[in-house]
Amino acid sequence: MTMDGRALLTAAGRRWGELGEREDILDETPPDRPSLGDGWTWEAGAAIACILAVCLAPSQGAIRRG
Repeated sequence: MTMDGRALLTAAGRRWGELGEREDILDETPPDRPSLGDGWTWEAGAAIACILAVCLAPSQGAIRRG
């Protein structure tokens, strides 16, 4: 989840591009929240200075690559 700034995300071999539109953590714009499947490998970097939150939840395998 992009709390502020902009991030670059790659997951499961796919580039998601630039995520995030919030200017700061108190901005009322909803944060970008990509959902990644269980077991996916991922990498994130900063397009500009950013704060990322990584949230985990149990998975039943419902999210599929594609």
